[in-house]
Amino acid sequence: MPRAPDAEALAAYRRDGYVVARQLLAAAEVAAFLARNDRHYVRGEFSGLDAHRVDDRFDAVITHEPLLAWVRALLGGEVAVAQTLTFAKPPGTRGIALHQESYYVETDPLELLTAWVALEPSRADNGGLGFIPGSHGLGLLPVHPPRDEAEHQTMREVFPCTSRDGRRHAVTLIAAEVDADAGAVVVPTLEPGDVVLFDGLVVHGSARNRAPTQSRHAFSARFVRRSTWVLRDDIRPPRPV
Repeated sequence: MPRAPDAEALAAYRRDGYVVARQLLAAAEVAAFLARNDRHYVRGEFSGLDAHRVDDRFDAVITHEPLLAWVRALLGGEVAVAQTLTFAKPPGTRGIALHQESYYVETDPLELLTAWVALEPSRADNGGLGFIPGSHGLGLLPVHPPRDEAEHQTMREVFPCTSRDGRRHAVTLIAAEVDADAGAVVVPTLEPGDVVLFDGLVVHGSARNRAPTQSRHAFSARFVRRSTWVLRDDIRPPRPV
């Protein structure tokens, strides 16, 4: 895999809203990351929304130079990481309904990129992440709670925010679902070390893990350009990388 996206990969990202970078992390790097963060995956814990600012256990990914080369090329400049999250998905675990990342991480300007690192195989049968190609062109869509709570996770939480001009307000975020064509979802088949990089507006989500034995562990980091303002107080300021 090239250390930075070539013209074909850049074109795919602009067209589809996402691109897969194969084997950005070597097998030994994946194994070391899983071993160091074992409790998050064994217990199904989340990493915390700003843990990368106070703990270096995620630096193996968010400062990984081949990955950052892709992030910088796709965002077009120097970058900072706004949020990190582990995804533990053992068999039977619910998925996340179709949504957009920019709903959860509001920015000024509206610009966000997620690097989603497969730490185990990810495919349709074990609740792999799927995308609607080109849906980033639809803008930010209205949301509602997941219609199928047996299939998709639920959440509601209030977050304080500050606009770039200093105005303070609060937002209530839910485990959001957008109305989109589920039949258009494409689920890339990923191997450990593969990374999906996707635009904050592309519609994506996952189903319940229906594989009998195969978990689908992953790690996600959300990046912005350093000049971008992140409104949520709990994840501001983003950490330059």
